[in-house]
Amino acid sequence: VRKHSTSTPAPTSTQASAPTPALAPAAIGKKNRLGSLGTLWASVNDFIFPSICYCCGDAMADRDRYLCDLCLFTRFDDAKQTDPILLPECVRSSFSMWSFDKTEVLQDLLHMLKYENIPQAGVELGLELGRAWMASGNSTPDIIRNAKAGEEWAKKQCDLICLVPVPLHRSKFRRRGYNQAEKIALGVSAQTGIRVVAESAIRKTRKTTSQTGLRIMEREKNVKGSFLVDEPDEIRHRRAVIVDDVFTTGATTFELAGVLEQAGAEEVHIITVALA
Repeated sequence: VRKHSTSTPAPTSTQASAPTPALAPAAIGKKNRLGSLGTLWASVNDFIFPSICYCCGDAMADRDRYLCDLCLFTRFDDAKQTDPILLPECVRSSFSMWSFDKTEVLQDLLHMLKYENIPQAGVELGLELGRAWMASGNSTPDIIRNAKAGEEWAKKQCDLICLVPVPLHRSKFRRRGYNQAEKIALGVSAQTGIRVVAESAIRKTRKTTSQTGLRIMEREKNVKGSFLVDEPDEIRHRRAVIVDDVFTTGATTFELAGVLEQAGAEEVHIITVALA
């Protein structure tokens, strides 16, 4: 049964609207005092418990951020690959933003992103990754720029680009509460306007051991057959951009890329925050 809302008719020329009651001077004074106390408390709270950068430990004025401008824009070196990365046929390109620094600060930051419950830091890293990727000269960002400039051909191609965060096995997801690759992808999406595929589209079918310390062949065997596309329509005929935190040997992202190609992806690209 549809409920009909009742509303009072607007006043006509013969109906004067009731005047808005003014606040008494005492009430105004109380409101101003409460506002002043709130501002004072916020200042004291910021002084006693300042927001600090999770990367370098410096205090920050913005309490909604986890990483300071110094760390995001100048602390880390751009990724430099001395030898060309050998990509499988199913991968069209690979881009990493930063190289692991000698002091291992970036490595520690990405470790905290996974295990210290700071998902918003992943979004901030994704925003910067998206900015760096757009400036990289890669063909996919060129399409995005042309689409934003109003080119119709680019708009059509841009609609077929999607971001694919490397999925976590459900046991790891339950333990962490979030997928760090998905948080990074959300930041890239906010920067570029490219959508992230539905979480239900792709899953990791079995729990794998940590890749840390494994040789290349062991890494490949460890992740072989561990990904499954449950919703092929999310991938078919699209340019899929895999998003992850670190590119080491490529075993994980290459395995996922092969699965995406089998599901009908037109092209597969890889972007990561760091290159190890």
